Amino acid sequence: ILNFFKIMRKDVFERHIKNHKAHRWFQARKYIIYSILNRNLKKKIRINSISIIFPFYNEESRLNQCFKDINAFNKNNKKKDKEYIFVDDGSNDNSLKLVKHFINKQNNKKVKYKLISIKKNTGKGFALKKGVCAAKKKWILTLDTDISVSLSQINIWIKKNYINNKKK
Repeated sequence: ILNFFKIMRKDVFERHIKNHKAHRWFQARKYIIYSILNRNLKKKIRINSISIIFPFYNEESRLNQCFKDINAFNKNNKKKDKEYIFVDDGSNDNSLKLVKHFINKQNNKKVKYKLISIKKNTGKGFALKKGVCAAKKKWILTLDTDISVSLSQINIWIKKNYINNKKK
């Protein structure tokens, strides 16, 4: 599951991507994510705030499932401080229009939504880097819009006691 579910502290993410080019970012990220998660899962991390980044390119057919998963996660996690960052990597279908419509429809003022649009397709690594740079929360989660791993995985980790969700 760690191949699909990527979560780490923002300061570690930023420090790491400063030292790597976007095209090398994927190989380096795999090592960093495993080491961060393995170390943190042993000491039970506490996620107070989270930025959830969705890079996308021509994902028109998959976005509705992504939006359903986001709404379900918001409904079950009302207290969690979160922001969603959608990064359009130069899509030439209706993906950008669908995301704009979804963001405009949201009426929950506690949850922040951001949309970053890159004019030319530059690759997933660059799109993720743009999303990380725009993130404001302490923890970052990157997911694909096909939702191969649901946002509810965080709740499963809480139940398995990998994440401490109680206030100190």
